[in-house]
Amino acid sequence: AIPLDRLMLETDCPYCEIRPSHAGSGSIRSRWSAVDKKKYALGEDTLVKGRSEPCQIRQVCEVLAAARCQDTTESKNSLLDTENDIAAAAFNNSMHVFFPSETSNIPN
Repeated sequence: AIPLDRLMLETDCPYCEIRPSHAGSGSIRSRWSAVDKKKYALGEDTLVKGRSEPCQIRQVCEVLAAARCQDTTESKNSLLDTENDIAAAAFNNSMHVFFPSETSNIPN
């Protein structure tokens, strides 16, 4: 497994959401309503169907957490703890890489 202090997350934004045919799609718990791009209006509280949006980084984290817990008999709480650990580590690592001058209060 990739050590948490080396982990960063990304989406394929804006090209491809995690689709039902993708291996980790069954691990996704977060869902947002989506409409066809022809029906989308800026400012709506919805996504464009088929497009990966920045908020969907959460789904990438959910898939990764499920994969890390897959070989164990982890409880749902442990999966959520793993997801939170991954999210915190990815945030901290991204801050250290992209905003090093702003990371004085973030652990190494």
